[in-house]
Amino acid sequence: MKIGILGGTFNPPHLGHRMLCENFQKLLNFDKLLIIPTYIPPHKQADDLTSFENRLEMCRLAFGDIKTVEFCTIEYERKGKSYTYDTLKTLKEKYVDSEFFFLMGSDMFKTFKEWYRWEDILSLCKICTCERFKDEKNEKLYPDFSDKIIYSDFPAFEVSSSQIRQKIKNNENVSSIICKNVYDFILKEGFYS
Repeated sequence: MKIGILGGTFNPPHLGHRMLCENFQKLLNFDKLLIIPTYIPPHKQADDLTSFENRLEMCRLAFGDIKTVEFCTIEYERKGKSYTYDTLKTLKEKYVDSEFFFLMGSDMFKTFKEWYRWEDILSLCKICTCERFKDEKNEKLYPDFSDKIIYSDFPAFEVSSSQIRQKIKNNENVSSIICKNVYDFILKEGFYS
């Protein structure tokens, strides 16, 4: 089985996340695409982090209509900081004969060597990455692991969750960079304002 994985804080999920899923789904034809919201992100400050339950609901709203998507609460169940290596190791035990593809934007990819047990992560999955911003080039940062990394040239979608939170704080409209149902949920619940 081919399993794609998109993990993240999803505070909130945005159209860049969705495009990453849709583009790699078309390219690699996953049997299953797991969306895994982080419980406590290990690499980020989480000052305005909404609850796990709210972020999971926003993920359901953002990705729920993609046919192969399943939502995985493994990091919530484990509690504490969420490390990709631990998550992949647990998933490998559950899906024994599966091939894993971990999706990430180039912003995360550029810091990948700072991740906990990054070389072990590459022994458990292939990394799928694409540009986040139009002016950047998707650098081949890890030549020794070229068989473990899939670089794509999908068009960049310039957005980040922190930009969205700031725009909402400033009462700016973000309907062009976030799914409508996610935006409606954020406004209804009063997140980030």
